[in-house]
Amino acid sequence: MLCFSGVFLSEGNAHAVKDVLLYDLVTDGAVLDSTKSFDFLSGASADDTGIYIEARTEDDEFPVYYYRGLPNNNLIYAGFCWQVLRTTELGNIKLIYNGLPSGETCVATGNDTNTLLDIPYAASNDDRIYGGYVYELDSEDHDSPAKEALDEWFEDNMIDYLDELADDVWCNRLDWEENHNRIGTLGAPSNECPDLSAQMSVDTEIGNGKLKYPVAMITADELMFGGAGYNVENHNYYLTTGNKFHSMTQQSEKKMFYQNSKYALNRTGNLTYATGIRAIIALPNTATIKGGNGSKNDPWRIVVPKYTVDSLTDLADVDSAAPDGLFAEGDVVKIVPKEGRIGSVVFYNDDDEVVDITCTIASDGSCSFVMPDYNVYFDVIIAQNNPATMDDSMGQMISAMAAVLVLLGISVATRRR
Repeated sequence: MLCFSGVFLSEGNAHAVKDVLLYDLVTDGAVLDSTKSFDFLSGASADDTGIYIEARTEDDEFPVYYYRGLPNNNLIYAGFCWQVLRTTELGNIKLIYNGLPSGETCVATGNDTNTLLDIPYAASNDDRIYGGYVYELDSEDHDSPAKEALDEWFEDNMIDYLDELADDVWCNRLDWEENHNRIGTLGAPSNECPDLSAQMSVDTEIGNGKLKYPVAMITADELMFGGAGYNVENHNYYLTTGNKFHSMTQQSEKKMFYQNSKYALNRTGNLTYATGIRAIIALPNTATIKGGNGSKNDPWRIVVPKYTVDSLTDLADVDSAAPDGLFAEGDVVKIVPKEGRIGSVVFYNDDDEVVDITCTIASDGSCSFVMPDYNVYFDVIIAQNNPATMDDSMGQMISAMAAVLVLLGISVATRRR
């Protein structure tokens, strides 16, 4: 029975796994937006560039942080350029597609370099229901042309990264009168998505479960938070390069909000208006920066590790002899379960490959091994000396998870399942 897992970080190779989480960097130094006097209708000014907390979410478990203006929020992931849009109420990080890299940079310019496709959003103008990213007709769900196109693009380009991406909510607000008042009249954007019918997700535990893949489109509110003014030309925000692209927010009975070619948030001519799409995906908050500074010339290079590195001090007795938690090649590392004895240990490297490391099991039930020159991940299985009931097994598993004691210091993490 698998009882606990963890990671020992090598002095020479810890940075990529431990040091810089994208979420931590994005949220560092954020300013509450209610302390500013943003004119959302007119768009971002030259002084607005920064990372802000949406005031509505300040006291939430995961406040929403968003970029505004012209920040350095560029990254390369899965072979594409992206920009960090915002964090989410679930603690993930939303990215917007921004074209193909030029070498190791994201400096490509010109029309259509940062948009995908050129298609109608909807299949028909006959009814307001066609504003739905997934709409119901004759008691059946139907995908919009925009969703069909993005799903096909995802299958062709991102399917190998599916296990690394986070499921989240992509908001398809169809109450067009309220949308128009909030965006077009008041200039009061909100990332709140109050209705389950609008909460596009893969998993029904967090939304309506109508997505096939964790990818959809930007909202008019996200465009406005980013710096777009309503029907006002503005060059002081990162989401525009003069390209046109859809949002998934309905503006009127038969129109959608979109980013127009005049650097402004506006409305389409009709639901079947053909223009570009920019994919929005979400990374988990374990996404890690391997290099770069976020500029277009030196974008962040991102990996999503298979393991998190959050402290388990509440679950472990920790020897603080090595306070930085890093191990040198040749260090002897000892794992001691609180109860029972170790039956076996499986070790992995950063690529999730099983590696041949001998862990010598002592008479006290502990296990010792020699640290190599790379990060070592492990799964520990507690030996069962006698047959046990299900309750006994569960109790032993919980007890075993309660501590990992390492002689020379420790950095422990649970494996992502």
